[in-house]
Amino acid sequence: MLSIAVIQEDSWDALKCTELSQDSSFFAWAEVYIDGERLTTVGPGCDRRKLAAKHRACWLWLCGFVRGELVGVEAREVPEKSVAIEGETAVVPKVDVRSQKLQVILEKPLVDGQNHVGTLLEICQLMGWPSPSFVFEERSGGFYCRCTAEYFGEVVVGDAIAQRKKLAKQRAALDILKTLI
Repeated sequence: MLSIAVIQEDSWDALKCTELSQDSSFFAWAEVYIDGERLTTVGPGCDRRKLAAKHRACWLWLCGFVRGELVGVEAREVPEKSVAIEGETAVVPKVDVRSQKLQVILEKPLVDGQNHVGTLLEICQLMGWPSPSFVFEERSGGFYCRCTAEYFGEVVVGDAIAQRKKLAKQRAALDILKTLI
């Protein structure tokens, strides 16, 4: 999601990751240039795997952006004290319940048959975005549905055609979710 946002936002220039390895753990900070300033989180994403630490760093960056808690790279804090998590050493990132819920939603695989409309609505509510809109049109092959949603100020569109109106709506929402995730 962060990579897509960097591409779509005019004032965002580049996404960079700073990494650190310490005691069998990896730490990473996502950094985005916004209006010429490199912004990051105070604490790092951490895991015993490098790629997972980078993913957590991007997640923490998005949470920090939403909460208005991003800082310049000079305010970044390198962890000094580690705590045990499942037999490994890692720093426990501070995340609020809303962020944890959103992370769980975004980590679920997108499969046909799930309630994609509900998932999209839940994401919009958690992020404080307007609810998506659905427009239907009856066609000879069934129903056409266009779903539009706002994503960080940009309009994202999902289209689908199906024999049933409800299925067209689900598939249009799925089209949007694939764009967001």
